[in-house]
Amino acid sequence: RSVVEHLKEFSSSASASEASDAAQLLAVSAERILQLESQRAELRAQARSLAHENASLRCSLTDAQDALRQTECRAAEVDVECEQLRFLRELKNYYCAPNGSGKVGPSDSSEKFERSSVTSTASVAGVSSNSASAATPLSSFASLDSADSEGVPVRLRSLHRMVGQCVSLGRMDLAAALCQRSLAQLRRDPGPEHPDLAAALSLASSVSRRRGRLAEAAALCSESLRIRERAYGNDSPAVAASLTNLAALQGRMGRPAVAESLCARALAIRESLLGNQHPDVARQLCGLAALCLSQGRATEASNHYRRATGIYTISLGSEHPSTVRTRSQMARAAAAASAIADAEPATESSSFHQQQQLNNNNGRLGNGQNCGGSTSGLK
Repeated sequence: RSVVEHLKEFSSSASASEASDAAQLLAVSAERILQLESQRAELRAQARSLAHENASLRCSLTDAQDALRQTECRAAEVDVECEQLRFLRELKNYYCAPNGSGKVGPSDSSEKFERSSVTSTASVAGVSSNSASAATPLSSFASLDSADSEGVPVRLRSLHRMVGQCVSLGRMDLAAALCQRSLAQLRRDPGPEHPDLAAALSLASSVSRRRGRLAEAAALCSESLRIRERAYGNDSPAVAASLTNLAALQGRMGRPAVAESLCARALAIRESLLGNQHPDVARQLCGLAALCLSQGRATEASNHYRRATGIYTISLGSEHPSTVRTRSQMARAAAAASAIADAEPATESSSFHQQQQLNNNNGRLGNGQNCGGSTSGLK
């Protein structure tokens, strides 16, 4: 603008030839300015287009990175699964049947592998069939471990499948070898404090329990419990599941008092997390009742069964199999409590009569000694 004004002032003060030259220069300058303005507008439009394209490319890059991460994770899972399958094939070739057929026949095809480490309260309590609790169906202390309540970790799914197949074939040695190999790998990566290691320890504890190695299973379950307590805190579903499994093992090892304390702690956690009317709370109550019954506390067991029956009735209905089974257990526990109560007066009366008879015998013996002494004195 200053140039144009200067040209105007110059044209007003200059001659005609100079004025025409100034006019031409002014026209050329105006045309050049218009060209520059149009170029600037084009550059701005190109910049906006490039910015939009850049944003689109960034979104595409993010999607590609996500897909790459998923592919890498899947590739890692496939590598782990291939390694485990290769190891399983080697073990199968090593432990093949002695008849040279190379095939391993199932010992019990109807046996299914469960991820829980507890199957029945009879094994938990460790009581004999002639006790009062033998009349009670003790299948209610099933583990509440939903693999534990958090699901099986992704990296352990193939391990769970293979271990389950080995157990269903009756090859407990193969299942134990797979568990030990996976535990060694998990202790290195991701480390000894990772929750995945706790899940693998729980699986190994279940295999050891099925092999009859209760002390080894209890040690593995205790380590899993410690890891989960550090990872999730003391009040989590995974901790409650580990407590239930450890209580089962302690009961089978002949420690019902320790098992009862662990089961009571698991019950408190489930009540705080799930409320007082959840079916998992009822199952935990049934396990606690079985432990009380194994220690001769039939009245307390009957109360726990009664509460569990009420929870099942409200949550599942009065005709549900769990409700019917728990109601039957409650009746048997009540009958055992009544039998114990009836036996106590008879036991007290028998003890009283035995004591009285003993006192009479002592009195007669004392009189005989006195008579003997007087006779010897007369002689």
